[in-house]
Amino acid sequence: MRHFETVDDIDREAWDALAPGSCFYQSRAWLRGQERPEFATPGYLTVEADGQLLAGTPYYDFPPETHRPRAVCCCGASRPPSSHVSRR
Repeated sequence: MRHFETVDDIDREAWDALAPGSCFYQSRAWLRGQERPEFATPGYLTVEADGQLLAGTPYYDFPPETHRPRAVCCCGASRPPSSHVSRR
């Protein structure tokens, strides 16, 4: 297994060969356009054998301020939505 920080470091033809033509949202072009570090840090995991790309998946590491939705009370105070309240 290998890790890449940008899809630019993965062979274009090899990556796109993993996804059928109907899977545009897994294409290298789409994923490259989604690399927006101000929103989330992208990463890619691949599996290779004998120099051939066998599998790959993107993932995104969201910073705390962007991954948890917040609700605003009528008084203006911010709090997590009830579905995210810790039940200790």
